[in-house]
Amino acid sequence: MRFLLLKFDRFAANLYWFAVSVFLLIVLAWLSWQSLTLSDFHYSFWYDWLEIKQHIVLYGPQNRHYLGLELLTTPQHVALFGQIVAAIHQHGQGLAEITFYNGAMLQPLLTPAEITHLQDVANLIDVATAVAYGSMFFLIVLMGCPRLLKRSYPHFYFKAVCRFYLITLFTLGLFLILIGPKAVFYWFHTLVFPDGHQWFFYYQDSLMTTLMKAPDLFGAIAIALVFYVMVIGGLFVLLIKGVMKINSNI
Repeated sequence: MRFLLLKFDRFAANLYWFAVSVFLLIVLAWLSWQSLTLSDFHYSFWYDWLEIKQHIVLYGPQNRHYLGLELLTTPQHVALFGQIVAAIHQHGQGLAEITFYNGAMLQPLLTPAEITHLQDVANLIDVATAVAYGSMFFLIVLMGCPRLLKRSYPHFYFKAVCRFYLITLFTLGLFLILIGPKAVFYWFHTLVFPDGHQWFFYYQDSLMTTLMKAPDLFGAIAIALVFYVMVIGGLFVLLIKGVMKINSNI
């Protein structure tokens, strides 16, 4: 009987830390995303690093809908991207109002198809935010209950959190290498966006895609997101250790 109780305690402890790991990873990803939005995903940095200005100069004049994006200054390009970021984080409000002056007239930046796509992105962000809030609630409950935390001892189980992240990052990295970043990018879009809604845009048809030099910018943002997760995750590890130390004395 004692053997079965020990087995159950071990299983419960592993289950506890697995739940903590999953909820914590979701919260970390959300916090990292929110942190990146404060700087518009470091667009001004990537603008120079990825040579987006040269990209706009090349494809801006080829656009079949609106002309003149290449005539704008770097701060104006950065501001336009910032307006897109703000709109998709405000439930899509303001997307249709994003305009720029091309030297002759005021014209919209986005086509109707692009507005629909960015509205889908805004809806996805709303869902992700709701999931993050729920994960945050359960994480607080799990980490804030001394009895649950004590039953998850010894500290060996805490190391499972670190192993979980290492295995997750390794698996994702291997997945990207084997399948290819572009194939993963396209698969993700077909998975999360509604059928019949356009999400692929040629540079000649989309100032949005030209402004972002997609998918290059998305790859850069993904790298930044992983870096932020690692940094904020390190801070959370220290926090969890502190909570465990406090609860061990209760």
